[in-house]
Amino acid sequence: MIGFKSIKLFIFNFLRFFYFLMIVIRNFFYDIKLIKIKKFNKPVIGVGNITTGGTGKTPMVIEIAKILIKLNKKPIIISRGYKRQSKGTVIVSDNNNILESVVNSGDEPFLIAKKLKNIPIIVDKNRYKAAQIASQKFDFDIVILDDSFQHRKIFKDLNLVMINFQEKDENYSLLPVGRLREPYSSLKRADLIIWSKYKKDYETSSFNKKIIETSREQLFTTIGLKNQFDKKFNILVFCAVGDPQSFIGLLHSKRLNIVHKIIFKDHEKLSMRKLNELIELKNKYKADYIVTTEKDWVKLPESFQKSKIFKFLELEIKFKNNDKDLLISKIKKLI
Repeated sequence: MIGFKSIKLFIFNFLRFFYFLMIVIRNFFYDIKLIKIKKFNKPVIGVGNITTGGTGKTPMVIEIAKILIKLNKKPIIISRGYKRQSKGTVIVSDNNNILESVVNSGDEPFLIAKKLKNIPIIVDKNRYKAAQIASQKFDFDIVILDDSFQHRKIFKDLNLVMINFQEKDENYSLLPVGRLREPYSSLKRADLIIWSKYKKDYETSSFNKKIIETSREQLFTTIGLKNQFDKKFNILVFCAVGDPQSFIGLLHSKRLNIVHKIIFKDHEKLSMRKLNELIELKNKYKADYIVTTEKDWVKLPESFQKSKIFKFLELEIKFKNNDKDLLISKIKKLI
């Protein structure tokens, strides 16, 4: 008798085949210019990936914006605002203030706005429309497109693709079987491959090795903790991110005393019931604090943010050796 898992796998492989056809045909139409790629009148840097989430795009967008500011440039950031509850064009922040809630902005654009208070952040599924609206409202000289590798409607002067160094081989299958959003061959569109979550002694997947061994320009980054947390405290950890194991692994590497952990779906906004359950679990496991990512922190109700028991850990990008210089040199060529 055929089991449920076998039927599910058959259906997923069937859907994967049609997803593959859709992606290949779509990219072919772009490649032969049957679908027009629009070029904006200012340089555009795209930051994206070929898998679903967990590659560190948001910290990299923030890092690139900081590099541009140091180079005396005035960037804006455009995102689709994944999982937001609003529609159309939303100006998350202008040059001075955050104008929208996390619900209307999406958690990632809202977090970026919190970290970069002097840069306009705009969300719209139609990124070109967002860029046109931005040109009417703001003074800027370069655009950063967040989560843009699959968004081919706008020409990218610098197309950056982020890949998780710790991604497993079994995940490198097209959706919905695996986490791949596009086939391996799509990497030919990338100007620079940025490896995230690099570990010196980690045995990376054969898929990743195949990419590393190519002649493509690439650099390596890892994620570190910007703020410290006292190791004497017991902590209950929760997160709703694309790669929760990397976050939890980072906490273990810092020898933090995790008494319990809860993993939610990526981008999930926790209900009051679930938040109260977290407090109950804190008491059950005798934790001193409930700790989460900064991206999850911005989604908490204000009363929970002000509570002394909820804390977040701030992540930062660290470059291997002099790899940051390669990124800066690529950016300088645009300006």
